[in-house]
Amino acid sequence: KNSKYKSLDVKINKPTRIRYDLSLLKEILGIEDKYSQFKEFNRNVLKVAQEEINRRGFYNISIEKEIENKQCVAVVFFVYLGEKYKTKLKEQALENSNKKKEKEEIQNFKNIFIFIGFTQKEIKMIFSKNELNKINDAYQSMINQNIVNNEDRKKYLLGKLN
Repeated sequence: KNSKYKSLDVKINKPTRIRYDLSLLKEILGIEDKYSQFKEFNRNVLKVAQEEINRRGFYNISIEKEIENKQCVAVVFFVYLGEKYKTKLKEQALENSNKKKEKEEIQNFKNIFIFIGFTQKEIKMIFSKNELNKINDAYQSMINQNIVNNEDRKKYLLGKLN
C-alpha cells in the first residue's frame, strides 16, 4: 500500500466500541416493554438496524452480546468506517496532499523568480495571469534554451507569461 495512506488506514480501520446495558438500550429505543426474548429483539431490531447501516456503506457495524447466567445483559457495537466513508477520507487526504505540493511548487518558482531578478509586483502579476502548468512550461522552455543570463531569463519568461 502507498505509505502516505498507511497512518490513515490505521485510523479508519480502528473500530469505535459502544456498550449498552440491554435494559438501557431498550429504554433509549422506547421499547422497554417489548421483545422479552433477546432473540426476538436481536432479529427484529438489532439485525435490521445493522443490515440497514451496513447497506448504506458509510459505516459498518458488528454486534456482540454479553451473557451472564445464560441471559444477554448488554450489547456491544463495534462501529467501523464503511467503504464510502473511507474513500471520501482518502480523496480528501489526496486533495490536501496535492494542494500542499502545489503550494510548495509555487513557492519554489517565486524563489527562482526572485533570484532571476523579478520584483514582487511582477511575480504577483505572473501568478495572477497564469496557471502553474503554464509557468512550469515556460520555465522548462527557458532551461531548454540554455539561457544563462538572469536579465535574458527575465525577458524570456516575461515574454512567455504576459
